[in-house]
Amino acid sequence: MRVYRLKVTYPEGSHDEHGLPVLDWHPPGWVPDIYDPEEGPQPFGWPRVRAYLSLSGAVKRANLFRSFGATVEVEASKPVEWEEVPSGNRA
Repeated sequence: MRVYRLKVTYPEGSHDEHGLPVLDWHPPGWVPDIYDPEEGPQPFGWPRVRAYLSLSGAVKRANLFRSFGATVEVEASKPVEWEEVPSGNRA
């Protein structure tokens, strides 16, 4: 078993000099898909970067980032090894 992570390089102009997202930035052609009746269309927000237990989950999220203009590498950990646990002690 391996754990997967994403190495994301965001498009130029989407983050400030401190690495924080620029609040009014959005990908070219992006149309808000969330509408708040009181506040109107909601601003673009980058998806969270997480660790994944499956390659397919990591690839799916990487493709979402790519659709917004980011460059993404999927990285795999070394195989995870578990200590043997006596059969009566499993949770």
